[in-house]
Amino acid sequence: MKSLASKSGCLTCHSIESGAPGPNGMAPIGPAWQDVAKMYQASRVLMSS
Repeated sequence: MKSLASKSGCLTCHSIESGAPGPNGMAPIGPAWQDVAKMYQASRVLMSS
């Protein structure tokens, strides 16, 4: 998955871990993958209730 994200340019705007710098050392402009996963996990729990 990481190699696909690297090839696709995802890591230009997103980091994997929350609070981690981007590959260029600057703060990422998109949400971290872990934060997005938490958001979808929460919505999945709400949908199954």
